[in-house]
Amino acid sequence: MRFKPKDGERQKMASKNAPDLIVSGAGWLIQFVSKVSNGLIASGYTKNDIHRLVTQQCEEEMNRGVTAFVNAIKRPPVPSYDPVINLYRWLVNYDETIAEKLKKLDPKTIGWATDYATDEKFPDSRKGMSIVTGKPIHFGNIMYHDRLEREVNGRLSRPKEFIDFLKAFPRPALDEHMPLTSAGQFWTNSLGNRYFLYSRLYDEGRRLDDLWMSPGDEWDARWRFLVLCLCE
Repeated sequence: MRFKPKDGERQKMASKNAPDLIVSGAGWLIQFVSKVSNGLIASGYTKNDIHRLVTQQCEEEMNRGVTAFVNAIKRPPVPSYDPVINLYRWLVNYDETIAEKLKKLDPKTIGWATDYATDEKFPDSRKGMSIVTGKPIHFGNIMYHDRLEREVNGRLSRPKEFIDFLKAFPRPALDEHMPLTSAGQFWTNSLGNRYFLYSRLYDEGRRLDDLWMSPGDEWDARWRFLVLCLCE
């Protein structure tokens, strides 16, 4: 049973936490103002110039600075791709089942899907929606799965991220990264063989297929892996 505080207790809890928030906010503001001030001085501003900025004498100039600051740090829309750092950004809906994700197929995203792509074979207890970032990585050499996991610090994508990634970036995007696999989760049959989901091109479309490997098999040099980044 979850504990639900009464209204009076909520107010006490809020007032108890409020000083922490105020102190944290004040500390951040002091650091921010100090960094801006030092940066302006380094670029040729005098203390009198800075004083005028914080009064209405230079309101237009200050507004330009605020706008530039927000534009510099705001997150890009989703889906998006930054070619400078080769980073993709997309929305993942963990509340959707795999069946719901694959209900409407499109050759530009996923034109055909294997019967192995199910929540029973690839369960995922995560909930909600999340913006994730990642990139296809091609090592170009043979390796065992354990080594692959170590190479990417366990950041291999799982099927829900992989399917939403394919749907977020229709062809011809990603064509150069095929075959691309979601190696962060696999289904094991009674013989111990591992089944992974991957995407490849066929005719004029893209498909979501399954790949089976025995525990002693290695990934060969052709495979690309969707790897998530700790960027959010």
